[in-house]
Parts: sequence; structure tokens; C-alpha cells
Amino acid sequence: MALTDIKIRQARAASKPIKLADSNGLYIEVKPNGSKLWRYRYRIAGKENVFAIGEYPKVSLHAARLARDNARALVRKGTHPAQARRREIAQTVEEAREPLKPSLTNGSTRRRDSGCPATTLRYPA
Repeated sequence: MALTDIKIRQARAASKPIKLADSNGLYIEVKPNGSKLWRYRYRIAGKENVFAIGEYPKVSLHAARLARDNARALVRKGTHPAQARRREIAQTVEEAREPLKPSLTNGSTRRRDSGCPATTLRYPA
């Protein structure tokens, strides 16, 4: 049976983690410390994996279901959702560094050209 927001809010921590299933591999894990974490269980090549979606209430039931649907699409293509997330983060970081590259290069070149010893350079050539 599908979860509702009321069921999730009323879920209380126990001495062991409890799992409340939604559908298609999505579930919320209630930890003994009271945290509620969204997880998506899937299989690739016969091996079971778990993808962490986020923490409730930061990630709502609706948002968790959308994330699960996106992850399912990746799994159908044979891609692990966590690997796709890491690639996306790496690409974002690289795009953020792009405007900084000229200033980093100019600064290290300026120090090197001014006769500073190589041991004082932050970014060796």
C-alpha cells in the first residue's frame, strides 16, 4: 500500500531501524535517532543496490517519488543512479571552476616571472 504524508509523520523511531514501503522500490527508513531517510532499492546485473534520495521532510513524498522515477529510468538503461549523481556533481564543479582558471593561471605566472623561488608557488607550472 502506498505511503501517505500522515503515515510518514506519525512513524516513530524504534530500537531498530524500520522500513515503510511505498511502491516500486521506494521506502522510507526510520532510524532509532528519529531521522527519516528516503531510499530506492533496485537491481542491476542481479545485484541489489540502494540509492539514497534524501531526508524527510527536506525531500517530500512527491519529490521522492519523482526522484525514484528518474532513478528507475537510469536503472533501465543499466546506469547506477549514484554514479549519474556523482558525474552531475563533478560537471557542476568543473563549470564553476571554469571562470576561475584564468585568474589562477595569471597569478602563478606572475609570481614565477617575478623571480620567486619555485617552492613558494601555489600552482606550479
